[in-house]
Amino acid sequence: MQGVDAIANRTQQQVEDRLARIGLLSRVFGRAKTPQSMQAKLGRHPGKYTPDGKLIQDSVGVRVMLYFNDDVELAKTVLLDTFELVELVEDAPNTSEFGPTRLNLVFRLSEQEALELRNYYRSDCVDGTFEVQVRTILSEGWHEVEHDLRYKHQEDWAKSPDLSRTLNGILATLETCDWTMLKLFEEKALEHFRSREWLAMLRSKLRLRITDDPISPELESLLEADGDLAKEIFHLDRRRLVLAIARTDMNLPLTPDNVLHLANHFVIKHSGLAARMPRALAEAL
Repeated sequence: MQGVDAIANRTQQQVEDRLARIGLLSRVFGRAKTPQSMQAKLGRHPGKYTPDGKLIQDSVGVRVMLYFNDDVELAKTVLLDTFELVELVEDAPNTSEFGPTRLNLVFRLSEQEALELRNYYRSDCVDGTFEVQVRTILSEGWHEVEHDLRYKHQEDWAKSPDLSRTLNGILATLETCDWTMLKLFEEKALEHFRSREWLAMLRSKLRLRITDDPISPELESLLEADGDLAKEIFHLDRRRLVLAIARTDMNLPLTPDNVLHLANHFVIKHSGLAARMPRALAEAL
């Protein structure tokens, strides 16, 4: 299975690199279905997949687990900008029931990779695509349990709709925890802002994979001297900044200084900070 595994590993790395370059806190995993798993899926859904109809799109799968739920939309936007979309499934339960929120994206593989997949599985029911499932880390554990112990064995749950609803309710609790954790870091950023702890404020505000470097004395002094600049950084539109970085070809480390300069370049437009931008960063932009 080396060829198919190589496709899965390469695809996982492409997704992981794309998200890491903009600093999103995440864990990314990839896999290729085994022939046994493929046959089991065909057996669970007889007649569902045909060469002229619906094809299996997740023979190669990538899972993106994000630390924060507001990064789901960011990751979706970045992936849509990177790969050729075939299908997007994004739904949530209605307000009268508990159920999982799904974000599954199917993207096109190269023609050569698609041919390798079909030859390996010896099936015309396999599409030349890969699927990316995007979840938060808290919800991912629930999805793993549900997939292996309910989805694959739905007959075991047919007589227990109350317990099935309770299982969905556990996910609702986890989604509340996702929201609460986000609000906690917003409060933490405010606490650091009021204490004039600029580096800690930056980390809590942006929640990105910023390097462990300190803010340079030059920029630290500028923040101390200019309260309006510090306030603008605290009120920074995080989504706008991350997407702006994503749409550049920059491949420099996200040091605190670089992040401050990027925030200023794309959003804040403070002349004093702009005058201190290093040449290497300015050229990269």
